[in-house]
Amino acid sequence: MRVPQPLLRRRLPSGRGATEQPNVTSDTDARLSPRFWVAVVATGVATGLAGIAMMVVLSVAEHLAFGVSRRRHRRDADAGGRQP
Repeated sequence: MRVPQPLLRRRLPSGRGATEQPNVTSDTDARLSPRFWVAVVATGVATGLAGIAMMVVLSVAEHLAFGVSRRRHRRDADAGGRQP
C-alpha cells in the first residue's frame, strides 16, 4: 500500500505506461550504493573548485577594470568609509 495515499482515487490514462515516473521500477526504497555517494562527493568537490575558479576570474576582472589591489582594498575596507 502506498504511503501517503494518493489524492486522486482513479488515474487518467497517460499513454506512457503504468507508472508516472518511467525510470522507477518499484515502489520500494532505493538502496544508495557507494557509487552514488562517490558521485555526490565528486559533484561537491567539482562545484567547490568551480566556485574558486569563478572567484579568481572575478578578482582578475576587478583588477583589470578598476585597478584594485588586495592591499588597497583592505586599506579602504579598514577605513570604514571615514571621510578625511
